[in-house]
Order: sequence, then structure tokens, then C-alpha cells
Amino acid sequence: MVYIESELGSLLYTGDCRTPPSPATEGFSAPSSVDTLITEATFSLPIYRWEPHEVLASRVREFAEDALREDRTPVFLAYNLGKAQEIMQMLAPMDHPMMIHGAGFPLCEVYERYGFSLGRYETYRRESCEGKILIAPGSALGSGFASNVKRKRIAYCSGWATLEARQSQLTVDALIPLSDHLDFYALLEFVEQVSPKRTIVTHSPNADVVLHYLAEMGIHAEAGLSENGMNESELGNVGLGEAEVKVSENTKKGSG
Repeated sequence: MVYIESELGSLLYTGDCRTPPSPATEGFSAPSSVDTLITEATFSLPIYRWEPHEVLASRVREFAEDALREDRTPVFLAYNLGKAQEIMQMLAPMDHPMMIHGAGFPLCEVYERYGFSLGRYETYRRESCEGKILIAPGSALGSGFASNVKRKRIAYCSGWATLEARQSQLTVDALIPLSDHLDFYALLEFVEQVSPKRTIVTHSPNADVVLHYLAEMGIHAEAGLSENGMNESELGNVGLGEAEVKVSENTKKGSG
């Protein structure tokens, strides 16, 4: 999140953010009012409403406990930075050994240095990963991550897990909608909170939807430009709505 003040006025750029913030972060504070707000809106459709953190943490632990009880290795698919550490923090009370993808391991050390306890973990080792709780990005499965473990259960952890079709698309055992982003309702509340004179919405699956709801609240907003230079509202009008877009973890900007 970036906040700028100058003689031309104030501007707040959110980047990816969430309220309430992840317990694995220091959170953020936003000004009470800004002239211009540029907000990321990856999940700006009414179908996206996140469950409370405590509920999601229980689901994560229950998934791991059920898998281990069945003598299966639990695997959580999550980005190496941010979401992986949040999941590890959720799992820490179990006091069960975890292994995290090699690219995520050094990032965990930074978290520990700043006082975030992530439980018992080590870097992923193929030869000894069976029976541990494993955490890796979804892309790692295509590279042979834990392919030697025959008995395993896989949970996909992302805001996109709200879409039930993900389960068959990804061939996973569970969908846990854990996101680093504002859900639709928190986005509306956040925009109202900072009272912007001008609001620009970016990375929306269909900007017309959130623009409509903001207008109903008396907030003037507009769609930013997409990566191909088109106005995001125009993209929605040509059929890139929620039902027609297949959002890929590797191509969609934002962490889910």
C-alpha cells in the first residue's frame, strides 16, 4: 500500500490488501480521507464473501488432522509468500512437523525474525516428506512435488476456491477460500471508509458490477486500464465476466 501527499492532493494505492488483515502480517492503517483512491479489486463480485479467520483456521487444521488420521499426507497449495506463512501459523498449534517448498523456506525465516511463530517446519525434502504437512504453490505439483507420496490429500487455498468448479479443474480434495485480498463487501466498506473524491478500480473480473454498487452508495468510480490497454469496464462488456473467465494462478495478477 502506498500513500502520497503533494501540492496536487493525496493518492492512496492499495495493492493487494485485506481487512481484517492476516494475523501473519502487521496489518496496515489507511487515511480517513483521500483525493484519489486506486484500489485492486480482484474479487469484486458479490459471490466473494470470506469466512472469518477463525473459521478458516479451523478448516485448515481439520483438513490436516483428518488426512493424518487416515495415514495420508496433507498438502496445502498456497503461494510461497504470505499465504503459506498464514497457513503455517494456523497449523502451528498442532505441533506436527511441516515442510515448505524450497522457495518459501527462506521467507519463513524472515517472518520468524520479526516475531511471527510458524510452528515446526523445515525445507521440503522429497525423500522424507511423507507423513509431514506439506505446503507448496500449485505450480509445484507439475514439477513432481511429493509425486512419490501415493497416499495424500490436497487442499487448494485461494480466494478462487470459492468457485466449486476449481475442485475438478485442479483435481484436489478440498477447496479452502483463504485470500490475501479484500472480498466484495470489504472492498465496498474500505472505499467508503477512505472517502475518496475519485476512485479507480483495477483488476476486476467485471468492473461494471462494483462500479454499480459504488454508484448506489454515492461514490463516483471508474475502471482503470487492463494489462492490454482496454478499459476494464469494456472488458466486462465483451464477455469477460465471472462465469467465462478461467483465472490462472500463474497468469492472473494478484495472489488470490
